[in-house]
Amino acid sequence: MLLAVGTLLAATLAACTPAPDPVEPTAAPAIGDCRLIDRPEQFAVLEDGSTVVDCTAEHSAETYFVGELDADRDAYPVLGEREAIAAEACPPGMVRGYLAAHARQALYGVWTVPWLPTEDEWQDGARWVRCDLVTVADEAGAFDPLVHTASLAGAAADAARADALTRCYAPDGPLADPLLSGPEDTVDVRCDQPHQYRDVNHWLRQEAAPDTGLAIRDCAATVQEWIGLGLRASSGVAGVLRQEANGNLTLRCVSVDADVAA
Repeated sequence: MLLAVGTLLAATLAACTPAPDPVEPTAAPAIGDCRLIDRPEQFAVLEDGSTVVDCTAEHSAETYFVGELDADRDAYPVLGEREAIAAEACPPGMVRGYLAAHARQALYGVWTVPWLPTEDEWQDGARWVRCDLVTVADEAGAFDPLVHTASLAGAAADAARADALTRCYAPDGPLADPLLSGPEDTVDVRCDQPHQYRDVNHWLRQEAAPDTGLAIRDCAATVQEWIGLGLRASSGVAGVLRQEANGNLTLRCVSVDADVAA
C-alpha cells in the first residue's frame, strides 16, 4: 500500500511540474565586434568564448563576417571537422571591403581567423561561424597577433593608418639595379617600417627574369594609377622580383616611395 501511494504521489508531482522553457540559442556574433584574444591555444582549436569589448579598448580580433551553419546538425564537430568547416567559411574577398582597401593597395600581415561556437554554445543551439581579422607585424615570423585600440573598419582608406596594413619592400643591402631588384635583394615589410618600394598589388608571373625596360613598361599603368590617388608621394616606377613559395617567379610592380627613407 505504501508503495502504491508513493508511486501515485510521484506520478502526480510529475504531472504538475511545468515543462522547462525552451533554451534560446546563444546570440550570434555581429560584424564589427572586437575581442581581446590572448591565449594562443584558442587559435588552435577554432573556438572562442571571449567577450566583446569596445573597439577603442585593447583588442586583437575584429569580426568582419558572420555566416550560418547547418541548423540540423546535432553533434558538435570534432577538431578535424571544425578545420574543414572553417577553411571554407570566411570569404577572403570581403576583407578588402571591410578595410576599404583600394585595388592598388597590397595588404600585409592581415589574416582571417574563423571561429565556431564553443561546445556549450553549440548545445544551446548556436550554429554560426565567426570570421575575424587579425594582424601581425611580421608575416615570416611567429604568429603573434597585434593589439589595436581602434576599429579596422575602413582603416586602409585612412592615410594615417593604411601603412600598418600594406606591403612595402626594404633593400637587403646594396641594389645592383634599383629599378628591378632581384629575388634576394629586398625583404617584405609593413609600409609603416623603413622601406624604399610600395607594392601596388599587381603581380605578374615570369618565365625568366625580364629586362628592366620591359618590367617598367608592364608596371607603368598600375603604378600610375596608384600615384594618381595622391595618397603618397612617388618618385617613379620599379619592379621587385620574387621566387614564390610555389616556385613561380613573379614580378611585383612597385612605386618608389619618395617620402620614406629605407
